[in-house]
Amino acid sequence: MLIDVSTREPTETSRMSTLRDLLTRPFRRPRRSTFGASTSLESRSAAAKQTTLLILNQRRTYEYYGGQAPSSDSIPVVMCLWNRRENLETSLRLLNAQAVSRPVRLVLWCNQPADADFYRKALSGFTFDGSLATAELHVSADNIRGIARFVAIRDIRKDGYRGPVITIDDDQEPGPNFITSLLETYTPKSLVGCWAWNSEVHDYGSRRQPAIGGSATYTGTGAAAFDSDLVDDPAFFKDIPETGIFIEDMWMTRLALHRGWRTERGDVDVAVRDDDRNQYSELIGLKMRFWSELQAVFPIEEPGWAAK
Repeated sequence: MLIDVSTREPTETSRMSTLRDLLTRPFRRPRRSTFGASTSLESRSAAAKQTTLLILNQRRTYEYYGGQAPSSDSIPVVMCLWNRRENLETSLRLLNAQAVSRPVRLVLWCNQPADADFYRKALSGFTFDGSLATAELHVSADNIRGIARFVAIRDIRKDGYRGPVITIDDDQEPGPNFITSLLETYTPKSLVGCWAWNSEVHDYGSRRQPAIGGSATYTGTGAAAFDSDLVDDPAFFKDIPETGIFIEDMWMTRLALHRGWRTERGDVDVAVRDDDRNQYSELIGLKMRFWSELQAVFPIEEPGWAAK
């Protein structure tokens, strides 16, 4: 069965006319070479930003599995899929074994269309007999990287959902208390995650991890919970710099801080599969530069240990 996500007319002010023009243009898929290995991260990010803005306003469908539509009290868990398709079966099994009272709604965004049939087969053959009530799959024609999870969350919001949303990476293994451990710490207007740090304002690499419950100026999307209201802010998609399109967690945290949200490190029941396919090494230079650039847009205070 399909969930149809229809487009809506933008309601932003006149200062967003450039975005509105982009959203109303006929959709033309960027050339595949735009995302090829031979192009720079900067040029790929520019193309990815334009693609993301266009995708936001496109009519699309999610295929859903589990034999029923998601219930209104389901807790959404959003995961991007790229090059770890063999992990999906384990993810489904572990999410189905969550010790949580609310049904779990898994939302999958596949950035690798060549793997779509593999995922469809895995989802069709899975027995939803535990806490995992439903799963939804969207297959993107273009790889828009991690920002896709926020496009999916915006779709959930347009469908009427309000409240917390949980994000997890496809190389993480959630323990039985994964969702509960995040929801126990979550409050409206908050961002809580296990991968949380405080860095010097102009040197991302000079960082320390706060204690559990401590404030953080950076929180990754891997094993995190936050108020889905964050994507309602037009600035989330409109104002993200091109250098940050692949570093969406850094942008997410800084925007949340700018809005006065609580951002902190949580005690999360999750483990990471070390498969040597993490993109961190590819992005570290861009990440460090973006961190410094953000200080001019959404400034934060120097952490106490760095100011001494």
